[in-house]
Amino acid sequence: MTFVLKYPENNGRTDGADPWSIRQTGVYQSYDSGTKASLWILLNPRQSTALDTRVRALLNSSQDALDEPSLLGLIALSTYFVNWRAYMAYWEKEELRLVGQAFQSSVIVAEFCQSGVVISAIINEELQFSHSTLSELRRLEARLLLLPPIFHSIMESIKILEAFNDALHTDSSISDETHNTTQEILQNYSNTAAAYSHNATFIRDKIRGTAQLLSDTLNLKHQQIAQRISENTLALNDAAVRESATIRVITVVTLLFLPSSFVAVSAPQ
Repeated sequence: MTFVLKYPENNGRTDGADPWSIRQTGVYQSYDSGTKASLWILLNPRQSTALDTRVRALLNSSQDALDEPSLLGLIALSTYFVNWRAYMAYWEKEELRLVGQAFQSSVIVAEFCQSGVVISAIINEELQFSHSTLSELRRLEARLLLLPPIFHSIMESIKILEAFNDALHTDSSISDETHNTTQEILQNYSNTAAAYSHNATFIRDKIRGTAQLLSDTLNLKHQQIAQRISENTLALNDAAVRESATIRVITVVTLLFLPSSFVAVSAPQ
């Protein structure tokens, strides 16, 4: 039995970067039904991982753990699968933070309905978001775009464990109770992975819609600014035309009256 398990792990970063990293662990197990011997090989991304520590502690506490050939896969899943809840909660919090930051002003009015969020934008006021907010939303969308394929690979790994569990049961290496219990646990993990995948897709689609709204709003705002500049330019041109007409009137009056005044002043006494 061989499978690769992908999982999130807190990287401990404190410099403002993403505190989570996606890692993967390779698991290999060979079981001899004749001798009841198991060979476990773990390919970890670094030394002293949580799975490695847990397996070593289990083997040191009881050698009977090797008598359960289906135990390794369950240990791997239970060790890392719990991290997905905190990982998804982190990105949901980020999504709410960015959406709240963009929609906190009176410029955007949000109305909630059963189909989702219907948002009407009023661009007559100063916007409380900028292109940096849009970039953050796009970055978040890109991160969530990777999750459905990862959850699909997890479900494929679970199928491998289910097939291994069935093979052990067919070979009478495990009891009916162990087989059924293991099958229920694996099915529960599979259902949870599918739920996480749907949740990631939902959040990604909502972020995509929000990013599109912000992009359209910024474009409309820019068009409004360009229209105001055009209107101001037109007003300046009209003022210049009126000023030019006034100057022409003054010039004509000057041409009519100045020569007579000059003659009157210059006439001999």
